[in-house]
Amino acid sequence: MLDKIKKTPEITTTTVKKFDGKFEGEIDNICEKCRFDIELNNGIKFEYKSYSEASINRISTSDAFLKQHLSYLQDAEGINKIRYEFDAKKFANREKIVEQFKKMYEKNLDNTFDVIWRNKNIRNSIFDMLSYPTNISEGQLKTILISDFKSIINKTDSKLYNFIKSN
Repeated sequence: MLDKIKKTPEITTTTVKKFDGKFEGEIDNICEKCRFDIELNNGIKFEYKSYSEASINRISTSDAFLKQHLSYLQDAEGINKIRYEFDAKKFANREKIVEQFKKMYEKNLDNTFDVIWRNKNIRNSIFDMLSYPTNISEGQLKTILISDFKSIINKTDSKLYNFIKSN
């Protein structure tokens, strides 16, 4: 992980806000012991994963992984403020990693969407909110967005998965 940090140009002694930090606020309701690796002053949070193929294959079924990921979604200022860095020396197939996230989202659709719904920053960064009607109830909007979320999950090239890197 230290090698990866050294090679990440955004991470410097002046840009790091927290190292090995605990999620704050309501996050504890999701995952009391979840932590992030690095938070920058600009709000970007990095999560470094040094996973073998066997560990990658467990992403979609791991409750602990899901809880930590939901903590990121609940806390983030936008999907572009989350970075998962998978160590390519251990496993370099980003498509397979994305597929595991896709399966995790499908399996935990309601929980994942509820977290996204509650965080307007994440919601606005995943959905083009200007394209939705403004003269409908919040319940109607939520119904439309959950339907759209199902479609977004299936598009593995969507911005929903842009935070996943394998370097």
